Amino acid sequence: MPDTSGASPAAKQCYVVASNSFIAEDAAQVLRESLPECDVQLFDHPDSAASALQLTDEHVHVWMIGPRWDLARHALATLVGARDGLMVILSAEPLEDGDQLACRTLWGELPFTQASLAALIAEVWALR
Repeated sequence: MPDTSGASPAAKQCYVVASNSFIAEDAAQVLRESLPECDVQLFDHPDSAASALQLTDEHVHVWMIGPRWDLARHALATLVGARDGLMVILSAEPLEDGDQLACRTLWGELPFTQASLAALIAEVWALR
């Protein structure tokens, strides 16, 4: 886990987007344990996350958990990019060169474990 003592994360909010609510809850639990000062919100589709993000100016990191949605021109990627956020995409297939999004991206492999997700969180923390 990243050392967050005395510091605040680059993102005050983390959105977890997953069609499977059990997987979303597992990821959210690891995020909350690793970054207790971060507000973690769950969404079942990128559209609902984009709608919520339009209502805030907060810096947000989005954790997309398979299946892969077409995000190349999606409002969520544009909004995350406009706020200098990061989209972490967890999927069975790595990102390809043609997967250009309107925001910074980081890929992580599915299935995830608590340890692999904590390692990704530490990597995101280092990118801030």
